[in-house]
Amino acid sequence: MAKDGIDISLLGDKQLQKALNALPVKVEKKIVRQAFVKGARPILKSIRALVPGSGEKHAMLRRGIKSRAGKRTRRASISRFILLPTRAFLGIPASAEHYWPAAVEYGHVARDGSFVAPRSFVRSGYDAKESEAFGIVKREIGDGVAKAWAGK
Repeated sequence: MAKDGIDISLLGDKQLQKALNALPVKVEKKIVRQAFVKGARPILKSIRALVPGSGEKHAMLRRGIKSRAGKRTRRASISRFILLPTRAFLGIPASAEHYWPAAVEYGHVARDGSFVAPRSFVRSGYDAKESEAFGIVKREIGDGVAKAWAGK
């Protein structure tokens, strides 16, 4: 029966995968969870920096962008999400038809019928820091595995 461990094959390091899977599941999860938190930071900073506009509502949007742990769907499942703020946080009434950050991200049709081009800050921010984030996650998992093995 195979051990119920965390699959990090996306990082492409088979030796790191073997060393991680040799640890107890509880230690594995802790190492990967901490690595994900650190890996999300550059993406989060990049997205916040790329929010277009300089008014108070854009500042609220920047402040409201957060990184949160994802809900576990399986026993050894860990995920991290970058979340945009809620309507309430931004002061958008519940009865409002549109969520304006989505209109900025994806573009929209203006009142006069013309199309306003998208100013994608979420996708651009992620794309700009994706490889850096993967590098941080890989390094942090390696450091965590080494530290766990040294403590045994």
